[in-house]
Amino acid sequence: MPDGAAPPFAWTLQPAGAIFDPPVQITYPNMSGLPAGAIAYFLSFDHDTNRFEIVATGHVTDDGANIISDPGAGIVKAGWGCNCPPYAIIGQCRKDSELCEGVEFVKVEFDEAKVNIRNLNQGTINKSVAVIVTLSQTVDLADYLTDDSDREHIGWLSNNKRLDSSILNYGEVKELNKIKAFTVTAFSKCTDGQFDSLIVVVVPKITEISFNDWFASESADNAWLGGLPALYSSLAANNEDPEPDECNFWGKCPVSLLATVCELNSFYHPGAAFEMRSIETAGSHGHQATYDNNGNLLRTGVKAGSADRGFATSSDFFRNHIEQDVKPFIWAAQLDEMMLKELLVFLSFLI
Repeated sequence: MPDGAAPPFAWTLQPAGAIFDPPVQITYPNMSGLPAGAIAYFLSFDHDTNRFEIVATGHVTDDGANIISDPGAGIVKAGWGCNCPPYAIIGQCRKDSELCEGVEFVKVEFDEAKVNIRNLNQGTINKSVAVIVTLSQTVDLADYLTDDSDREHIGWLSNNKRLDSSILNYGEVKELNKIKAFTVTAFSKCTDGQFDSLIVVVVPKITEISFNDWFASESADNAWLGGLPALYSSLAANNEDPEPDECNFWGKCPVSLLATVCELNSFYHPGAAFEMRSIETAGSHGHQATYDNNGNLLRTGVKAGSADRGFATSSDFFRNHIEQDVKPFIWAAQLDEMMLKELLVFLSFLI
């Protein structure tokens, strides 16, 4: 084991140097007694470099019983392995005595004023930032640290691999609707347990151009919103259809031939429990209203519904809805949380 590492037990995968794609998921008993949700790291012996290196990030399960590798992380090359002590988040689990002499505290923190605070992967990381591709194909991760972070004594991991510096080379991303995502960790080289993590989403320039063109076009032509029906502020008892028999503004759900109110378990409206969609207007537009578990109308955030320029119907496989509404929504989410908020305001309900 490397300096300072004394895990309860170690594992080995053989033959040495075998490559795993996708990575082998790690489930490791939490014999260290780390609290639920705590971030952990895993070491593996690399026979090419002849040393132990950090190969995966992980976290303690909600029940505190195990440490598991994060989604997409794990063992990519066979060899001996163990968990890295939580008090030393560096590649060889040892401190650099020359660099760190006399250092008692290292400030490591991404600035919440420079990054988005949202939980993209529903895991332990809740900070993210969108980067538009440039000719250099690099980004200086230190730019997202707080001003008082101790840059001299901070090391960097990207997708479980150590970086030589704070410069992340993300490579090419050209195609519309494609992105690259990196899980980045800034850690203290010198002191125990100081680190912070960030998800970096790299977006091609064409996405920004496409979204801006769409937004300009929509902003110049939004008269169609006036043809949409008003919304019901709540569902009827037992979350049933609130519409009186004499009204017919609200039709069937796109995936149902019977129900007006349908259960909703959607990637696009997390937190919403039910939806109602209006009948198609003369211009082939539509309304989508979403409601919580108690049948109350959701008005804000991504859980809320929206006015849809392209009426959603399964008969054309939602083609118009996807092109006119869903893709711009995804572009906005990829580009920036603030841009997504701007989009949601633009597509707000007419109550």
